[in-house]
Amino acid sequence: MQLIFANPAGWWTLLGLPALVIIHLFQRRSKQVLISTMFLFDRLEVESRAGRRIERWRNSRMFWWQVLAILLLAWLLSEPRWVVAGTRQRVAFVIDSVISMEAFRTDVQKGLARDTATLARGAAHTEWLLMESDLARPPLYQGDDRSALLAALNNWEPNLGSRDPGPALRTARAAVGNDGLLYFLTYRLPADGQLPVEAHPLAYGRPLDNVGVVGASADLHEGQLLWQALVHNFSNSPQQRNWWIETDTQRAPPQALELAPGETKTLQGVFPPGADHLTIALDADSFSLDDRAPLVLPKAKPLTIAVQGPDDFAKSLAPVLQMLTDAQPAAIGQTTDLEFSLGSMLTTPLSGSQIFFNQVMDASLPITRGVPALEPSALMDGLNWSGLLYQRPNLIAMRAKDTALLWDANEPLIFIRPEPQGAQLLVLNLDPRAPDNITRLPAFVLLVNRFVEDVRHRKPAPERANFLSGQPLNLILPSQAHNIHLVVSVPDAKGGTTKRDTILTATTAAQVQAPSPPAFFTVNVDGQLWVDGASLFPNPQASDFRDAASIPLSSADQIQREQANSHPDNLAPLWLLLLLGALLASWYEAGKT
Repeated sequence: MQLIFANPAGWWTLLGLPALVIIHLFQRRSKQVLISTMFLFDRLEVESRAGRRIERWRNSRMFWWQVLAILLLAWLLSEPRWVVAGTRQRVAFVIDSVISMEAFRTDVQKGLARDTATLARGAAHTEWLLMESDLARPPLYQGDDRSALLAALNNWEPNLGSRDPGPALRTARAAVGNDGLLYFLTYRLPADGQLPVEAHPLAYGRPLDNVGVVGASADLHEGQLLWQALVHNFSNSPQQRNWWIETDTQRAPPQALELAPGETKTLQGVFPPGADHLTIALDADSFSLDDRAPLVLPKAKPLTIAVQGPDDFAKSLAPVLQMLTDAQPAAIGQTTDLEFSLGSMLTTPLSGSQIFFNQVMDASLPITRGVPALEPSALMDGLNWSGLLYQRPNLIAMRAKDTALLWDANEPLIFIRPEPQGAQLLVLNLDPRAPDNITRLPAFVLLVNRFVEDVRHRKPAPERANFLSGQPLNLILPSQAHNIHLVVSVPDAKGGTTKRDTILTATTAAQVQAPSPPAFFTVNVDGQLWVDGASLFPNPQASDFRDAASIPLSSADQIQREQANSHPDNLAPLWLLLLLGALLASWYEAGKT
């Protein structure tokens, strides 16, 4: 039967033992005794007249009675209880896997070891469940071995952006039942002070002064390859850091950077000649994941475009086509990724994607002021078509699988039609040559750019790009891809890098995300470099530790559970009688001296 102590503070009573020893090491001041004869002097021990002083230890029954009294008092005050055999409890931990938790990994390991030891006293047997706040990940541990539970923390990877812990908490609550204990492990108080499920928060955080890179980008600007980074001071005091850039072959001299509380500063520069990878680095602090920002110079998938129609049609689209990046006219016989076409009807299926304009056959048609209504769509999000003027051609009717984007009354002005092999057809019941204003509307220019970027994304071709950690890569692979490898360059303790190679299947490749912590990575397909990328720190709010706090285990709930599954020491009355007896015996021995 397991023994627990409801009031461990009672053992402080044992401090009386060294105090008792010290008292017995001091001798009382000697008494003067008047005698009538001198022959008795040889029987007297020589004693000090200077008061109390330390003497050699002298054994006495009074001392041992007092020791027994202190031991009995400590036992009674600690309130021993015996856990009933066969009692069982379920305890679940949902651990927040937001990337900020990496700053408190050691604190979580120590705190969970301490708190699970306390919780285990609540019943004879405990079933443990440890899971992350991301339901897509399997549980870290489930079983009745507390040591294995703590060892499973080594497999915990806090690398997510902010997310709602509600679904994971509801799943854990269903697993342990209404009578089980559920804890949410985090590093600060919940945003509104409460959790979405009946659970207890446990926090192992503390405020930290942190400076980090909160954003970085690279692009071609006025003929120069430029990089730019934002550095923010997440503290209530001024901070100073050194910063520098690194490439594969060199490291620039450090430069000092001073930031006021809450200040953001912009760093920028030119990519070193011949370099397309660099790292913006800061002096390391208590949270190192945002101290380095790997960056690649983006290189988009190239697109080939063609314009099919009369000369005035191509001329009307020229300003829009000039704004497209990494798009080149298709050569004769070359496969076309995107075609701009003008016609009066759609007949043949497409081999590539197409933007089709409905031709106005009668130039005398009146100009109509449209009253457009948008359908919810990523292509149309935030676009304003209120100033649209157009000539109404004979409308191309929609099919069952088509998706409307823009209506005028009950007539579809713009819609999407899916085509075989993933091609997309954007249909506009508008003619850019007519005396209307469609090509001058910002909404039209943005719509074309969004559609072009969607076509670019759908094209199976190599690219170089920057991603946020945890962002889906949305890989578009060749149809016959077999050997797919994700290679991540992980910084090591010696300042170098270690290659971590992961073999992907077709299923896992479709779900792969940019690595976390931030790092350079590549995706290789059948020996060909398919994605050359860098992952950046995902969420600036995750670098702010000013509100980090510690939330201890609730002692009231623990005491209630221990009392429900245990009974007090049945021999407590006997120990109390022995305590009184020891005190009386001590007084008796003291009276004899």
